[in-house]
Amino acid sequence: MLGEIIQTLNPPNVVAGCKIVNPGNTAHYLNAGCFSMVPQTATNTPFCDTARAAKLGSPGFCPNIRGNLARNTILGPGLANVDFSMVKNNHIPRVSEAFNLQFRVELFNALNRANFAQPSLNPNTGGGPMEAIFASGQPNTQFGLITATQIPNRQIQLALKLIW
Repeated sequence: MLGEIIQTLNPPNVVAGCKIVNPGNTAHYLNAGCFSMVPQTATNTPFCDTARAAKLGSPGFCPNIRGNLARNTILGPGLANVDFSMVKNNHIPRVSEAFNLQFRVELFNALNRANFAQPSLNPNTGGGPMEAIFASGQPNTQFGLITATQIPNRQIQLALKLIW
C-alpha cells in the first residue's frame, strides 16, 4: 500500500513572545501574526530550496525547511456543557396500584454557554486546512475565524408520561 501527504508549505516558525490563541475572540481566535516562514540564513542556505521559494513568490524564505511550530500546539476553544433533568413520579392508587403519572423537565445546555466550533476550515474554499501565512510570506487575514458553534442554544423539554 502506498500513501502520500501533499502540502504546500512546511510548519512555520512561531514568533517569540506572541500569544497564538485569543480565547473569546471569534474574529481572530488564532493570531496569524504569530507565524512566519523560515527565513533564509547563512546556516540553512545550503539546505534551502531557493528555486521553490522563487516559484512560490517568496524569495528570502525557505519553504522546504520546517519551522519550530510543534504538533498539537494549538488547541481549540473546547467544549463545556451542562445538561439537567428532573423527574417527579405521582402514584395514583385510586385508579390502580401501578398507575403512575410521571412529569419530566430536561434542560440541554442549561447554562446557555456558547461553545465555539474549531477554526480549522477554510471559509473561502469550504474545506481543508487553512494556512496561517501565504507562500508570499504575508499573514492570512481569514486565518483563525470561528464562524459556528458546536452545540445549539439552551433547549427545554417538558414531558408527561402515563404509566399503568
